[in-house]
Amino acid sequence: MPDIERRIADWRRALAETAGCTDEVLDELESHLRDEVQRLVQTGEPEERALDLALSRLGPPQALAAEFAKLARDGAATWLPVRLANGVLLALAAALVGYCAARLQDGRLGLLLASHVVAVTLGYCTTLLVGGLAFCYVATRSYHPPRPAQIGALTRAVLVMTWLALAATTLGVFLGGVWAKDNLGRFWGWDLKETGGAIVLAWDGIMILFCWRRPAATHAAMLLAFAGNVVVAAAWFGPGLLAVGLHVYGPPVPTVTVIGFVTLAHVAMLALGLAPAGWLRRAAISER
Repeated sequence: MPDIERRIADWRRALAETAGCTDEVLDELESHLRDEVQRLVQTGEPEERALDLALSRLGPPQALAAEFAKLARDGAATWLPVRLANGVLLALAAALVGYCAARLQDGRLGLLLASHVVAVTLGYCTTLLVGGLAFCYVATRSYHPPRPAQIGALTRAVLVMTWLALAATTLGVFLGGVWAKDNLGRFWGWDLKETGGAIVLAWDGIMILFCWRRPAATHAAMLLAFAGNVVVAAAWFGPGLLAVGLHVYGPPVPTVTVIGFVTLAHVAMLALGLAPAGWLRRAAISER
C-alpha cells in the first residue's frame, strides 16, 4: 500500500506539471483513479496490476488535460447551489426593500436608517451565502469532487458575491455613521455593532484578496468561508447576546444552545473539508 500511495502521488505531481491542472481537477482525477483501482481490486486483481490498468484507462496527462479543458469550456451551465444562492440573494434584496418601504410608510423608519438596515443586512447575508456555498461544496466533494466547469462557476460566484457583500456592508456602515452623527452627535464610537461591521469589512477584504491572489485555490477559499460565517454571526448577534452598547437591536438573538449547535456544525464541515476528496464514495464502495 505505501508503494501504491507513492505512485499515485508521483502520478499526480507529474500530471500537475505536464497538464497544468488546478488542485480541484487533480482531486477529481485522483478520485476517479482510486475508485477504479478499488473496483479492480475487488474483482481479484493485485493492487499493483490494478493501478497499472487504472492508469492506462485514464490515459496520458496530455489527453486528460485536453479533455478537462474542453469540459470547462463547454460547461456553460452553472452549479445548482450557485443558481440557488443567486435566487436567494435576489429574493432577500426584494424582501428587504419591501420591508423597509412599509416601515417608511408607517413612519417607523426614516429613509437614512432604512437604507442602512437594507445595506448592512444584504451585506451580512451575502457573506453568509458564501459560507452556505462552502457547505454545499464540502458536502459534494466528500462524495464526488465538483466538475471543473462547476468549480469555475463557484469561484466566480464567490468572488462576485464577496465584492457585493463588501460594497453593501461599506455603504451600510457609512450610512449608519451618518445617522449616528445626526442623532448621537458622533460618526463613530466603536460601539460593538460598529466594531463588528468594521471586522466584517476587513474579512470581506481578506477573502477578495485571497481569491484574487490565488484564483485556483477554490478549496482553500471554501474552507476560509466557514470563518466568514463565524465573523458575521459574532458581529450580528454578539452585541445583542451581551446586551451592551447603544446598538442593542436587530433580529432575535439566538440562544447559547443554538450558537453551540451552529459552531459544531461548522467544525464538522471544516473537518470534512480537510478529508480527501471522494472519501465517502470510496468508503461506500469498500463496504459492498
